[in-house]
Amino acid sequence: MRVSQRRFEELARQQQGQLSPPTFASIGPIRRKHSLRDFAIIGFGLTLAVLVAGGVLGYVNVRHLATNEQQVAHTREVILKLEALLSTVKDAETGAAGLPARSG
Repeated sequence: MRVSQRRFEELARQQQGQLSPPTFASIGPIRRKHSLRDFAIIGFGLTLAVLVAGGVLGYVNVRHLATNEQQVAHTREVILKLEALLSTVKDAETGAAGLPARSG
């Protein structure tokens, strides 16, 4: 067992000698300097995205508002017609109550 452990340690030392630890040069450039033009392009893109998203949301909200206004107007029209019908029924009941019963 000790022989195999020594052999393992020897192989590990040999491999450590062959493999060099990674360096920044071997990984490649980590940082890139951005120019003012790059930031301007990114800023313009973000601004454009926000404006487009705002425009789309605004359009959707205006459409929902128009639909809601139509539904409110229709509901008011139905309520007015129901009130007129109820008034007519009450008038008919009141008028019928004042008349003598017809004999047949």
